[in-house]
This record gives sequence, structure tokens and C-alpha cells, in this order.
Amino acid sequence: MGVSERRAIVSADERARAFGMVSTPPEIVDFMVGLCEPLAAGALDVLEPACGDAPFLRAFAAQYGTHHNLTGVDIHAAEFGPARTQLPSARFLEADYLLWETEERFDIIIGNPPYGIIGDASHYPIHTLCEHKALYKKRFSTWFGKYNVYGAFIEHSVRLLKSRGKAVLVVPAT
Repeated sequence: MGVSERRAIVSADERARAFGMVSTPPEIVDFMVGLCEPLAAGALDVLEPACGDAPFLRAFAAQYGTHHNLTGVDIHAAEFGPARTQLPSARFLEADYLLWETEERFDIIIGNPPYGIIGDASHYPIHTLCEHKALYKKRFSTWFGKYNVYGAFIEHSVRLLKSRGKAVLVVPAT
């Protein structure tokens, strides 16, 4: 492995850490998608927040079909790459999920939100979103103290569910 290849890997790792990104093992994705089995015929509205390359949407479509209304939201559109090719009928939106506003409601919200506390780089892992922290604090009633950002993802996801909707999210034991 050359020096430039190592630098690319380090910078990708640093970027992931700076945004609280955590990849999900395929067996966990499959298990979680299994919890979302459609109970009725027809298309479901399915959302993957902080979707990256949309492993949950891709697995959902593979298991239950591509006729569902699939939406992925991520702060980095460059992450969508392969998912756009594999899911041409899905909608991918570049947005900060925590600030994303929509009138839409979803039957299923599934994914692995970022983990970590937003603060300065010397003490906290998620330092790239410091300028948004005040907005997040105003928007989320559960945000207080040294707040782990996954809590805001849970709160926002619950708000975006239909009345009988289901949120299936990976979160730390805390």
C-alpha cells in the first residue's frame, strides 16, 4: 500500500469520525430489515436517515421489492454513489437530517444514525457540525447537557413517522 493510499484511508477514517459515521455489518442490516416486514400489500414509504450508500434501503428493496417509496437523506451527496445505480427509483436528498423539514410521513424509518457529542475538535469527535449545534439545541426537546447526537436522530425520526409507523435504528447501549 502506497503513501497516498494510506493518506486516503486515514482521511476517510478522520472524516467518518468527524461526522460520527459508523458502518453497519451486513448481518445487522439484514436482521433490522427483517424487523420491517410489510404487514399489508402496497407500497410503503421508507426512509433511511444519514444513509451514506444506503445499505438499509438496498437491503429493504432486495428483500421486499423496489415498488416501495424509498428515500435516503445524507449530508454528503457523494456517499450516494452505488445506491443511486442500484436503486434508480429511490429518492436521495442531500441535507442535514436534523435540520431537514418535510411534510412527508413514513411507514418505516431504518438506519444507523451517527454517534458522538458535537463540540470542539480537541475534546469531542463530531466537530464539523459545531456551527449547527445551537440550531439543534433549539429544535430538539431532548437535547441538553453533553448530548449524543443519535438522540436527536431518534427524536426527529419519531416525529416523521406515520401513526402506525416503525423506527428501527441502531444506537449504542447508552
